[in-house]
Amino acid sequence: FTYHKEVLQGLIIRMSSKVAEKGSLESVRNLLKFLDVVPLQYKVGPWSPAAHITIFAYAAFIFLSMSYAVKAYTPPDYTQIPNDWIQTYRLVGALYGFALTALVYYASGIWMLGSYTLTSWNLMSLRLFFSYLAGHAVPGAGLVADLLRYPSLIGCTVTVTVWWIILVPLIDFLLSQGKSREDRIFFWKWNLAPVLINVHLLNLPIIAIDFLASGVALTFFDLWVALTVAFLYCMFYLNVLDPRGLHFYIIFSPRTVYCAISYALILSGYYGFYQAWNYLLLEYPI
Repeated sequence: FTYHKEVLQGLIIRMSSKVAEKGSLESVRNLLKFLDVVPLQYKVGPWSPAAHITIFAYAAFIFLSMSYAVKAYTPPDYTQIPNDWIQTYRLVGALYGFALTALVYYASGIWMLGSYTLTSWNLMSLRLFFSYLAGHAVPGAGLVADLLRYPSLIGCTVTVTVWWIILVPLIDFLLSQGKSREDRIFFWKWNLAPVLINVHLLNLPIIAIDFLASGVALTFFDLWVALTVAFLYCMFYLNVLDPRGLHFYIIFSPRTVYCAISYALILSGYYGFYQAWNYLLLEYPI
């Protein structure tokens, strides 16, 4: 853990000639300084009408479909554990997840925890922890575990797919167009740091094993909860992080008409992965 902490702190120092106080907004902005190559119009200015329309339609869908989601909910019995090892796995996974979150907080402060990546990581850790408690019949733990089931699974799925398939190639391309080859080299060193590999890659198999070992298929209730959580995060990102210059996901900028396409693709991905994970559960149960 000491090594991981030094890596993250070294990144902040490298990106700024004058390091701001650890955990401040400025330190996180410095960590995202490689995004300076992105045109300013995507980071500052009024929102596109398409963003307002898309967000309103999204909120309306969540509200109108709530009753259907409640009817689809059937609480599983977590005490009927299909595999003897799953309880140990969940406890160890949860403790590991909490430890890494504490490390990131200690090294980079509270603002870095606002990213979708670390939000998904924390949802994963909480899902594993409450599933473990539900397996021991702790009152209320089963409901919390159910609420976290698909949000944690889809969060990690989206993190890995969007990061490696969209964002990494895009950032690498933008940096390759710049004059400084050093920035591109630094990005790849940062991207392959142990902590980043955990939250951008290993998170998916960790939560996938929990889901596939559970033997319980996803329902519309799970999809609805995940879409609601995604909407709440979208509001947090656009109204709290974005105005403060924390543009973690520039492809979701609300300042271009094309944001409607980005948002629609993510929502389509939530449904597509919902179907895909149920298929994998049926065909490849653990």
